[in-house]
Amino acid sequence: HPAAVAARNDGDDALNACFDARVASGRPAFDADCVRRVRLRPTDKSVLMSVRAHRCAVPRVACLVNTHPGNRHKCDAVRRTWGRRCDYLAFLSNESDATLPGSIGIDFPGAPSHSNLWPKMRRVWPMVRRSALFERFDWFLKADDDSFVFVDNLRYLLNTPDFARFAPRTHAVVTGKMFAAPHNNEWFVAGSAVVYSAAAVDALARVFTQTRCRDAPQTNEDRNTAACLRDVLDVVPISARDAHGRDRFHAMSPNNMMHLHKWPTTSWLHELSPDYRSGYDAVSQDTVHFHYVNPWDFEWYETLFYTCRGLRNASSLPDAPSDAALLA
Repeated sequence: HPAAVAARNDGDDALNACFDARVASGRPAFDADCVRRVRLRPTDKSVLMSVRAHRCAVPRVACLVNTHPGNRHKCDAVRRTWGRRCDYLAFLSNESDATLPGSIGIDFPGAPSHSNLWPKMRRVWPMVRRSALFERFDWFLKADDDSFVFVDNLRYLLNTPDFARFAPRTHAVVTGKMFAAPHNNEWFVAGSAVVYSAAAVDALARVFTQTRCRDAPQTNEDRNTAACLRDVLDVVPISARDAHGRDRFHAMSPNNMMHLHKWPTTSWLHELSPDYRSGYDAVSQDTVHFHYVNPWDFEWYETLFYTCRGLRNASSLPDAPSDAALLA
């Protein structure tokens, strides 16, 4: 749509102006604050939203859950609860499981441990890009198997002006829980739950295939991915905080989020997120993700947040499509 293209170009000009102002003041050019501050004109927003409504009123999300064979009980908990709200659900392990729908085996060097996720993810995104899955979805959620995700809130987030202004197959968009690396204050998204637009998946697949990013098996996957996006692709994450500055993605469980103020100031959370909040002031009412959730609590969350709120059809949801052939 010509008007939509013009609107996007206006947004790009505003972004470039913001970046130029940062360079003139001696600061790094690419900054998430610039992306958050830039807004399209109201008329342009309506054009973009009408184009989205014509194409697909509700963002379709493919959920890719990172796991390993020892965590089968966590995968089952995901399938019974939040995974049913995904438009597609797959489990990425080091070996496939014929008894687990959507199980995909990823061949990568080293042990299937959390400290060795970088080589695994370097093989995941080129695989996704080559598959039929890439053509069917505009948004991809990569989440750990101890995450609880409110997929309906994720769709709501992707339809807010901060995200709806981007064309997911054109703009490389990344969001999640943002941390700042203490040694250089560079932003990265916690690997427990990351949302990528299709364009971001395409970009990652290209640089991973060309081995243009670091390949250090024992380093942090989330920081490496952020560095690759930033240094090679000039892509920075977009904040997912709400209008009150409260996070929608959380690095901890709800119980821990209520008591972060009791953590010692020398903790890793203080180091990576010096502006953290604790208690009700930390949690957005549109929260998308909690991490480090016990799988036995998944059913309780399902009941508390859905059934008790009167969403009476929650228990009758069918399983999400999990055709492993889409990723073959």
